[in-house]
Amino acid sequence: MKSKVVSFMALIIGLSAVSISQDVLGASATITEYNFPTPSSAVRGSAVDSSGRVWFTEQDVKKIAMFNPGSGTFKEYSVNFAPWCISYNVLNGLVYFTEGDYSNGHYGVLNPTTGAISEFPTGIAVASSVECTITPNRYFWFNGWDSQTVSRADKSGHIVSYIPPYFGYTSGLTEDPEGNLWLTIVGWYEYNPTLLKLDTKLAHPGTSTGFTAIPLPTNQETIRQPLAALGKIWFPMMSSSKIASYDPTTGVFETFPTPTPNAIPQSLAVDRWGRIWFAEVQANKIGMLDLRTRTISEFPVPTPNSSPGYIAVDINKDVVWFIESSGNKIGKLILR
Repeated sequence: MKSKVVSFMALIIGLSAVSISQDVLGASATITEYNFPTPSSAVRGSAVDSSGRVWFTEQDVKKIAMFNPGSGTFKEYSVNFAPWCISYNVLNGLVYFTEGDYSNGHYGVLNPTTGAISEFPTGIAVASSVECTITPNRYFWFNGWDSQTVSRADKSGHIVSYIPPYFGYTSGLTEDPEGNLWLTIVGWYEYNPTLLKLDTKLAHPGTSTGFTAIPLPTNQETIRQPLAALGKIWFPMMSSSKIASYDPTTGVFETFPTPTPNAIPQSLAVDRWGRIWFAEVQANKIGMLDLRTRTISEFPVPTPNSSPGYIAVDINKDVVWFIESSGNKIGKLILR
């Protein structure tokens, strides 16, 4: 079904921006925070478009938000359902997002040029959490935490779904250079944590064909949001506070513990220098794994207890963006 922009609000935030510079293990970074225009909006997701604008979802107030770093302004677009994940399609310039109202799953497409929004029912009971990604062939992929599906959609509303090989709670979607999709799946109480690979060339709608399960070398772990980068599959081990990688070629797992114990790392992204960035929710820090030195640096977020997450890297400007869900802010980190 079609809908249009119901409302938007632009806010000049120069007066509300707070910057702090810090040196950590020889790495100098500046973090700037910007207040979201709508209070208590439960900010989720983040994506950077080709113009350097940053897109977010505001779950509790049912809005899509865009921050323009050049003008220092926000825009908000009202939608009909609670949005979760957001992705930008560099090929057609459209913004895609999931809407995760329980038993009433939808996804949406926003045209930044016209402000027009289309929202489509998925026919899937999308609940608790929804992850998504855009693949180079312009397909929008998404899955729900307990929907037991991995689905592919296009901008016209056509949806094709695939079924993971066994019951569990799925999280994350990322594509490797061969076109395979990767996600994580866990059982009750985080038992049997497993990486799932979906070979899209072999996948058949409505079946589990094309899925391969790779169990982790532990029987209980909180794993979320994998990232395909640098020839490996990266993922946070949240309960043991580590950044982990899996090499599909050798089958080898490797882990890097965070300097701060119990940091609860999540939401990985890679910059053009091959550094892995992530948020540390409990430690209230942004982490960076430098594979040249095999060390992790941590940068404290200025606002206390702000629950940072949802990292997005603008690789053209070497800027790391993140949300602060408890602080109702977005953060910008520049490493010098």
